[in-house]
Amino acid sequence: MHLDRNSNAMPPARRWGAAIAAVLLTFALAACANGQGPDGPQNPGGPLTTLPPTVPQGDDPSGGSGSCMVSDASFDDDVTVPADVDCTFVNVTIEGNLVLSHGAGVTSTGGHVDGNVLVYPNAEYSAETTTVGGNVQSEQATAVDLSGTAVDGNVQTVGTDSLVVSDGSVGGDIQPEDGGSVNVTGVNVGGNVQVNANTGGVNINDNVIDGNLQCEGNDPAPTGGGNIVNGDAEGQCSGLAA
Repeated sequence: MHLDRNSNAMPPARRWGAAIAAVLLTFALAACANGQGPDGPQNPGGPLTTLPPTVPQGDDPSGGSGSCMVSDASFDDDVTVPADVDCTFVNVTIEGNLVLSHGAGVTSTGGHVDGNVLVYPNAEYSAETTTVGGNVQSEQATAVDLSGTAVDGNVQTVGTDSLVVSDGSVGGDIQPEDGGSVNVTGVNVGGNVQVNANTGGVNINDNVIDGNLQCEGNDPAPTGGGNIVNGDAEGQCSGLAA
């Protein structure tokens, strides 16, 4: 093959190098657009994640009865509590997700959920000294109560009547929106606390927040104080930082 040395043609090796560089640049730009860097997410705040429209299927801990009491047990897959079934878990390990179907109730003491906790409408989830490897997400739920509980991901609630997060830790964001009462007290938060459009009273006290504390559209306005905010305290919560 004849190569015209006066042309702008690029040798094959250089063409391959340029192509690879372009692909790497595309991935880098996409990561930046998603708020990610080489070490993972840089800004965990953002739109709330919605629950799947169909309740995911998993193991039924009740065995088909109307209630259940499970102690010192392990599930190696997802667990789905059926609609209107109440369960009590003590030192239960779930290697997948925990799903609360419509109207279900779970009270958890100790134990661990490797995945997410998904709380569907009219369901109630109460966890004490439990650890969650993923997110806690609820939509139109009756109550989510996390006491002394460690959540590695986010706590996101939409249209939920009551959210209580106390004396534990959340690795990502706490984001209650369009709900009722909100109480966040004594929590170490690795991301942001973003509290918007809640109507049952908001109380935010004595938390350590690595990101921002942002509140808008809550009626009545949030109360509290003593919060150490390493980012910015903004909106209705501008006066709640220590």
